[in-house]
Order: sequence, then C-alpha cells, then structure tokens
Amino acid sequence: MTIPLLQQLALALVFTLGAFLQAAEAPPKVRMDGTYDIRTLPEDLSRPTEFAETPGAGVTFMDQIANPKFFPKGRPASPNALQGHAVYLPTNWEKGKRYPVIFEYLGNTVGVQSLKGIGYGLVGERDFIWVVLPIVSAYPSTQPDITMNWGNGSALVNTVAYAKQAVREVCEKWGGDSANCVLVGYSRGGVACNLIGLFDDEIASLWKAMVVGAHYFSDGLDITGTKIPLGAANYKTVAKEHLARLGKIPQLCVAEYNTDVLSGNPDKLLIPKIQEAGCKNIGEAIATFTLKPVYDSSLTGTKTFIDKNKPTGSTVTFYPLPWVNHGSLFTLRPTPERDYMRSWIRSQVGLSN
Repeated sequence: MTIPLLQQLALALVFTLGAFLQAAEAPPKVRMDGTYDIRTLPEDLSRPTEFAETPGAGVTFMDQIANPKFFPKGRPASPNALQGHAVYLPTNWEKGKRYPVIFEYLGNTVGVQSLKGIGYGLVGERDFIWVVLPIVSAYPSTQPDITMNWGNGSALVNTVAYAKQAVREVCEKWGGDSANCVLVGYSRGGVACNLIGLFDDEIASLWKAMVVGAHYFSDGLDITGTKIPLGAANYKTVAKEHLARLGKIPQLCVAEYNTDVLSGNPDKLLIPKIQEAGCKNIGEAIATFTLKPVYDSSLTGTKTFIDKNKPTGSTVTFYPLPWVNHGSLFTLRPTPERDYMRSWIRSQVGLSN
C-alpha cells in the first residue's frame, strides 16, 4: 500500500523530532548514594592488552598512516613503537560495512599502545570502531609518540596533521563512517579535544560530537601541568579561537569530583582523607570536603569559560561523575553514568540504544 506524501512527511517529522529529543535529553541527576572510589566496583570489561597480527572483528592492531614525513621508508611491515595509531574493530565488524568511529587522545604518562583510554568502555565491544591517536613528536620518523605533555617545536602541528590523515585512512581502510566520527579524551586527552580537535577549520569539520573528560583547553590554569607549545601566541586568545570553531559539534563534558585546590594526583591524595572521615558514599564526601566537579574548579574556570565564549547555537552538556577517581577506569565498570555516556554517543551518530 502506498503511503500518501503528507503522511510520509509527517512520519519523517516525527522521526526527526524523536531523534533530536533523544540526542538533547538532559543527563540524569547526580547519584549521591554511590561509592566515592570507582575501583570498589568490579569490572565487566577487560581492556585489550595484546595486538593482533591480522586485523579482524573483535581485535586490536597497530596501524600507521601512509605519509613519508612520518615514515620515510614507507609504513613498517610490522608495527613498532614509533608513531602509529591503535585500531579496534568491533565484534560485529564485517568488511564492506560502515561503522561510526570513536577517536581518542590519551592522558599523561601513557602512550598509544597502553590502550588506557575511555573509548573501549564507551564502545562496549560492538557497533563502533575505536582508534587511539598519537600525540606526535617533533621528530616523528625517529621518536615514539609523546606520553607526557605536548612535545615542542613542530610537535603540535605534526599531531594535527597525523590526525587529519588517520581519520581519512581509517574510514577508507576499515569501514569507518566519515560522517559519524566522535572525538573523546580524558585528562590530557580532554584538553586535546579542543587544542587538537579544533586546531583549524579542516580538523574541526571531521567531528560529529565530542566527549571531553576532566580537563579542557580554556583560559584558566592548565592544571594538567602540560606545556602547550603555542609559541608567542597568547594562551587565552588561542583557547577562545579554538572554541569558536565548535559550531554545531555537541560536546559532553564529564568530570569527577574533587577539591577546589587540585594537585597532580588528586584522587590518590583525597581517597585516604575521605576514608579517615568515615564517609559512606559520594554524597557524604561532597558535603564533608566541599567537593565539586573538576570543570567547576575556581582554578580552571572551565564551565564559566565555555558559558561565556561558546558560539551561539553550540551545545555543551555538563555531566558530573559521582566519584573522585581521575582517569579511564570508570568505563570498564557498569554504572548509570557509563550507560548515559554510551546512550549520548549513540544518539549523536544515529544508533538506537
């Protein structure tokens, strides 16, 4: 039976509106009765630790871009510790089909091959390709990816160039959907979302959405301790210029709770104090120590910076994570917060939950 044109248009409008409402759904209220130490919850996922020689469904492997600047002798026959990106193909991957892709930058102290990111837990093993991108050194053909800070000289420009080509090649070689690429990161990786992901108009055009964890490239104090190689450019001015490229890219900003005075190891120092105070849950810890999400710290001023400077029409959602642990451990554990983040990402790329 043929459906009249008006009815078809009405159905399309209902579908579009439903998808918009799903994507725009506000996050749930913060749970005050949960644990303040996410490590007390058992994992339901084990992060990949081995790299397969042969790419295929459900495995992780190292790959490199085809670029003589990075690999003057061509791409190595066997991936090594030099510049490269890690690729995970979902368990339901089939050659010739298209899949949304989660690209990720990692935090300080870890390199690409550690796979210690939030992306694998957000993928949940199915439906998405997951790619860990390198922070590239100033000497990409001879030095490995940078595990601390941002490098110097041409490192930042190299990192941006590598990302642009890697996104294109992952989509061409492994079935990534170029219209549904999501950029995520936690800690240093959170800073990278704006610092690298919005570096210029070309790279900004690659992203369907972003999940920015804990830290943000803003005009506040860079509490990650990283030294961003901006040359003579003014840090605050550059941060605003990058944010201006956000446009219609929705961002989900997530952050753990901590004290207003942050240190290099905030959770490791705070958890013993919470234990000594006898707090039974995150709600009691928040009340006892006046904890707040990291993006609400008066030192970073992240939320204020975004609210003041984000482009008209840009959507930034703030979602506090009800524990004090800093890093990617939480995505390997079943929590309502992980469920929401997965749902949010899926809605951005048009997948049902």
